[in-house]
Amino acid sequence: MNDAILKDLIPKAGPRARLTALLMELKTPAKPNHPDVSISTLNYWEIPTANLKLGRWLGRGQFGEVRLGEVRNRGVTKAVAVKTLKDSVSDSGKRDLLGELDILVTVGHHENIISLVGACTTGDHLCIVVEYAPNGCLKDWLTSKSEELNASSEYQNQPVSLSIVPMEQLIQFGIDVANGMSHLAAMTCVHRDLAARNVLLGENLVAKISDFGLSRDIYESSEYVKSTKSKLPLRWMAYESLFYNVYTSQSDVWSFGVLLWEIMTMGKSGYVLKISLK
Repeated sequence: MNDAILKDLIPKAGPRARLTALLMELKTPAKPNHPDVSISTLNYWEIPTANLKLGRWLGRGQFGEVRLGEVRNRGVTKAVAVKTLKDSVSDSGKRDLLGELDILVTVGHHENIISLVGACTTGDHLCIVVEYAPNGCLKDWLTSKSEELNASSEYQNQPVSLSIVPMEQLIQFGIDVANGMSHLAAMTCVHRDLAARNVLLGENLVAKISDFGLSRDIYESSEYVKSTKSKLPLRWMAYESLFYNVYTSQSDVWSFGVLLWEIMTMGKSGYVLKISLK
């Protein structure tokens, strides 16, 4: 096949294209004889609901929750994290979760990004299954270490300048996140919500970027312009994002700088933002 034929065929094949087709179907009103929309079980990420067991809650948000789970595949059981939606969430919320699945399919596997294990897209309950990070989020980990240091200090009321975490470990957190964000940029994906709370720690404290709920791909242009109103992570946002709702890989670099501040201050907020947004 020549290049022209390949160019014509590739966008119409593969998991990302099939998921894109599903998102387009969700934007179209369902026909009377076809009220439900589902992804073909031929997609590699599809997990039968019978193979997934949910456990305790790991976190909850306005629209969904994350639970510890177990997925069984070929007789092997693996601990995972399962992101689900609340029953009251609208179709828009379901589209947003599928959009997050779209991003995870797009970015693929990287050591410093939470990996997609699969998803349940058929039936009544939609959920995304990702690898489980046993050491929690970076924000909580840093804060707990800072509290341990303060509790063990001989002089409780004196400022503590030293950390019980080796500087090499703090630097490694920054390197891990930089590697993951470099991969996202190479895949033309803007995260838009990079912060210590959205970095999880896997085995051996390997930092992994997570929470792609606000992420967008920018295949068609080099920037993403946000037009809808929602809660925004103001302390981590670049000026162009604050004032013009423009998000790029460069605005992610700004957020990365704030994240480095969080790391070096053991989880403290970078600064107080006093600004009027109209």
